Amino acid sequence: MNPSTKSTRSADKAQARFQQGLELFEKGDLTLAKKRLDQTLKLQPQLFDALQLLGAIAHQNGELVKTKGFSKEPSAQVLTTFRPTIIWV
Repeated sequence: MNPSTKSTRSADKAQARFQQGLELFEKGDLTLAKKRLDQTLKLQPQLFDALQLLGAIAHQNGELVKTKGFSKEPSAQVLTTFRPTIIWV
């Protein structure tokens, strides 16, 4: 299998998991949403939208936000995958 094909499939899976997590979050199922977002981050560890939504879930659960695989230096991956999502909590 071509490495770029494998990378594309991983990104597609991550995006699908993220979309499922977002839909579950919007329905109020925070537990399952968190599981889907954790799966997303296993595929793409620095996907900004997933990290942001996990922060919103932690906030709604009254938990202190823990950083998850985010470096202090911006990476090209984060900058190219950034799609702003506004979440009102």
